[in-house]
Amino acid sequence: MGEIDEAELLSAGQRGAVLDGVADGGKRIVQAAVLRRCCHELKDQIDARGLRLTNAVVTGGLDLTGLVVPFPLRFDGCEFDTAPVVEGAQLFDLALTGSPRLPGLLGNGLRVRRDLDLSRSHIAGAHWTSASTAKRAAVWLCESEIGGRLLCLDTFLDGQGDRALQADRIRVGGAVRLLNEFHSRGEIRLIGARISGTLDLSGAQIDAPGGPALNLEDAVLEGSMFLIESSAERRLEIRGGVAMGSVRIAGRLLVRNATIDSPADAPRFSTRGRPGTVGAAIDASGLSAGGEVILAEQCEVSGRIDMSISAVSNVSVGAGCVLRAPGRTALDLTNSEVRADLWLDPDAVVEGTIRLAGAVIHGTLALRGQLSQPERRSVVGATALTVDGDVALEGLRTDGGRVNFRGATLGSLAADGARLHNPGGYSVSLNQARVKGSVRLVDGFTSTGLVVLNRSVIEGRLELSRGSFTCLTSALLGDQVVQVGRADQVRVLQARFEVEGGIRAGVGDQGRAHPPVILAEHRVKVLAVAKLQHLQREADVGRVVV
Repeated sequence: MGEIDEAELLSAGQRGAVLDGVADGGKRIVQAAVLRRCCHELKDQIDARGLRLTNAVVTGGLDLTGLVVPFPLRFDGCEFDTAPVVEGAQLFDLALTGSPRLPGLLGNGLRVRRDLDLSRSHIAGAHWTSASTAKRAAVWLCESEIGGRLLCLDTFLDGQGDRALQADRIRVGGAVRLLNEFHSRGEIRLIGARISGTLDLSGAQIDAPGGPALNLEDAVLEGSMFLIESSAERRLEIRGGVAMGSVRIAGRLLVRNATIDSPADAPRFSTRGRPGTVGAAIDASGLSAGGEVILAEQCEVSGRIDMSISAVSNVSVGAGCVLRAPGRTALDLTNSEVRADLWLDPDAVVEGTIRLAGAVIHGTLALRGQLSQPERRSVVGATALTVDGDVALEGLRTDGGRVNFRGATLGSLAADGARLHNPGGYSVSLNQARVKGSVRLVDGFTSTGLVVLNRSVIEGRLELSRGSFTCLTSALLGDQVVQVGRADQVRVLQARFEVEGGIRAGVGDQGRAHPPVILAEHRVKVLAVAKLQHLQREADVGRVVV
């Protein structure tokens, strides 16, 4: 079984034919120097269909540094003794597909007119280049330009303890597709990338427990980003977190049927690292998304999702999603802008705190899931939040923390059927808040803990019909005044108050008639269920003294 010599390779290249290296049940050898000569001195004799080699073993170092190769180079099922070097080269098309042994690829500054295809290859290596003095990588593509797509379908990358792919400031004219059976041992790093198409990681598995597993900081995506299951229903798994601070996405960010874990040792991997980024499963602070940010179906995120200081169209956490950060922040939208709605499905579970302090939501805020194990006593921390639309808490279940809207400005608030359980503390606080519509704590609303309304302004009705209010700790209440913004009454129809100590309900007397307070059922046990103090209102309206 002889080697593939220059004459045989050149003959196939002149005809644009595929040269199969299989002979006598084995793979024939081709010298890297022969391939380089065909790409350099003999390139004018190669057909436009290019050099197409299958099932061969390339021996020696294939070094195409700085060469201009005007035809496609396609190696399918070929093995390489050393990592090909294509730094600064200008290639028409490069495919290294189905390789069972590819020790890496050194392509910093590479220019590819069409696609770079690494699909189905097993790439394992750890190489130093001048692009980094800190870590090695199996594949280097820093400052490279790919006119078409970067394809890694069913590819296995192993950085052998360092990064798997480092492609800082890469420019890709099409999509980046790391999907199906794609598996990476080591970080995928695309800092400052410019991708004109989508970034698709359907079914990918990335293991970099020290984090980050996927690093996209400062990247610009002109399409969408998909962190979803593959067509064969293989779940996406990222162990080590996603760093995507200051990323700009023209389309949407879809996370579906995915498992994303924060770094094992919780490093501060963001270049803008703040104390809040420690332990982040997804650090997307400063994210800008033209479309929706969607977590759908069976998503499991362990660690903080940091979307503080972001601007997005819509945020939704769907049925079956679980966000786990017990005793810490689970979802952070502090000082962010949501141009439409923020939605938490009734069947979603959040272990940890949702932070909305200083955020602006131009549509509806709907929190209807199950919230527990908060950080610093608040399952929802929404101080100074602004919601132009309605706040919908119907069916919300909380355990062990308060829903805190202190100083917020809300369109209206409806908590029909919500069950808020925080014995020994506040269940919900509208302290110093302004509600432009009504506040409804009705129809099965259950509070175990204090409902705090002091110094708030409610321009519509305060409705407590068929609610249940229980407080198990003592609190001192003076004769404070609640003012509501419509003169047609505070409605407490069939509300049940269980308090230890006493509750007094009546009508304020300033020489004018006021609408009555109706207590259809008012047998009490005392202590303090609702702190209704200094609720201020400019208009002359009825007052409830508690």
